Amino acid sequence: MKSNWLCLAVFFLFCSSLNLNAQEGFKFEANVGVPLADSGDFYSFALQGNFYYSWQVSDKVYIGPTVGVIYLFEEDTTGAFDSLPAFYIPIAASGRVKLNTNWAAGFDLGYAIDGNLGTYFGSGFEEDSTGGIYLRPVIGYYFKEKLALIASYAHINQKHYKAASLSLGVNFWF
Repeated sequence: MKSNWLCLAVFFLFCSSLNLNAQEGFKFEANVGVPLADSGDFYSFALQGNFYYSWQVSDKVYIGPTVGVIYLFEEDTTGAFDSLPAFYIPIAASGRVKLNTNWAAGFDLGYAIDGNLGTYFGSGFEEDSTGGIYLRPVIGYYFKEKLALIASYAHINQKHYKAASLSLGVNFWF
C-alpha cells in the first residue's frame, strides 16, 4: 500500500510542476446515487462530494487532483446511531475531455481510504481493510460555462469487498 501512496504523490507533484496553458481553478461536485456491488446488499443510497483543482492542458483536456467523501446510508434506521454508514475518502487524479461545447467525459483514478478503517461492528468485514483502488468514469452536460449536470459510476475495490455507486449530481466551478 505504501507504493500506491508513493505513486499517487509523485503523480500529483508531477502534475503540479508542469507548465500548463492555464489554471482552470477549483470545482465542487455534489452527487446522490444508489449503491451497487457488495455495498448494494447493505446500503440504500449514496452521497458523494468532491473538490477538484484542474489545469487546462489543451483546448479540450483538463487534469488535476481531487479529494472527496462518499457516504453509503441504510434507508431504514430507527435511531441516529443504530447503523454505521460506510464512508470513504477518495484521493485521486482527475482527467476531463470536452467532447463539444456542452458535453464532457472523464475519469478519476486513485485510492479511497475507508473512513471506518474496516470496523463495521460485527458485520464480518475484514478488520485490516483500510481502503481500496478508486475508479470513477464520469460524463457531464454543461448548462453554463461553470455549471454541469454529472452522471458517474464510482467503484472502490477493497480486499474482500466492492463498494460502488451510480450517481447523478451537479458540478460548480469557482
